[in-house]
Amino acid sequence: MHSPPFRCLGFDWSVSSNDPTLVECITYLYEACIGGRAGEQRQAFVLRGHARPHDSCVSLFHDERVVLDHVSPTVAIERLVWEVNRGVVEQTENQLLLHAAAAEADGRIALLAGPEGSGKSTLVTALVRAGLRYVTDETVAAEVPGGAIRPYPKLTIYALPPLLTARLRCLSAR
Repeated sequence: MHSPPFRCLGFDWSVSSNDPTLVECITYLYEACIGGRAGEQRQAFVLRGHARPHDSCVSLFHDERVVLDHVSPTVAIERLVWEVNRGVVEQTENQLLLHAAAAEADGRIALLAGPEGSGKSTLVTALVRAGLRYVTDETVAAEVPGGAIRPYPKLTIYALPPLLTARLRCLSAR
């Protein structure tokens, strides 16, 4: 099964797998990044499931190179997210990446930069409750020159809805 093409701040990629649950999890996590044009050159990831009698494990490949071999599905997805984040950083041109949260009102952005645990997500949640539009609570790309702001979502396997989490757990327990 193949995912749709993804575009994350200029990093174009897709994933395929012999297990539809894995592709469904990745597609859910990166739903906001679905895009790119058909036939466009992009990075290719493969999550290959290996069924065993008492457990299930997955290998992760990036452009035919083994990244992880025979690990749990959760570990494979977490590493795929890491590989995509690395690709985003390496492909970002003319943009300053900031660890920041952002909310918007009337075309103006409130940018909240700070280290992990400093309350950015909490503050942006309060701003959204006060009527601003959510932009991101993880990474902001500021275009240089120009200053246009582009969000990059915080992606974690813990953001999966309960049904996909349960299916992933069942996959790991096979």
